[in-house]
Amino acid sequence: MPSANAPSGAWLDDFARGLRHPLHVEIFDFWRSRCRNGHIPQRQDIDPVEIGVRVLPWIVLYDVDWTGQAPRFRFRLVGTGNVARYGRDSTGRWFEEVYSGVVLDEQIETYSDAAQNARPSLALRQLPVKNKEFIPYERILLPFAGDSDRVDTLMAVIGFSDLGSNMSPQAPIFGTPGNI
Repeated sequence: MPSANAPSGAWLDDFARGLRHPLHVEIFDFWRSRCRNGHIPQRQDIDPVEIGVRVLPWIVLYDVDWTGQAPRFRFRLVGTGNVARYGRDSTGRWFEEVYSGVVLDEQIETYSDAAQNARPSLALRQLPVKNKEFIPYERILLPFAGDSDRVDTLMAVIGFSDLGSNMSPQAPIFGTPGNI
């Protein structure tokens, strides 16, 4: 069974230095402040009131299902900013219902690593969206433990940008959120 021990302080320091997006810095500081006695935070340590209001629309929560040979991932909550940006709400759906091909394989690999090793992940990606061009984004992925000593929730914060400028995370890529 995968352990929910937090990575070492030095590893977390190195990870923090690699964060570029202000939303990622903010949520990582929140997550790290809840690591206790060498363990990652528990799911109940997530208090939306304590998370900055500019971060909340960009959060995605995933359930980690350990019943099979490999973990599976289901969207538990998709923030309103992400729904508007992607033009879909994947809440309640499994990865296999949302992604396919190489994108599915990459997502499963990345999320499995974060869940199995109980460590944060940072990705700079381009996500294909049906009838649209690729949407570039930066994603931080943070593990949370459940009642047992394993990761049962992953939290992502999606930071949209052109990956080279300081574009506001609220600025839509394809016009206004209402016409995405």
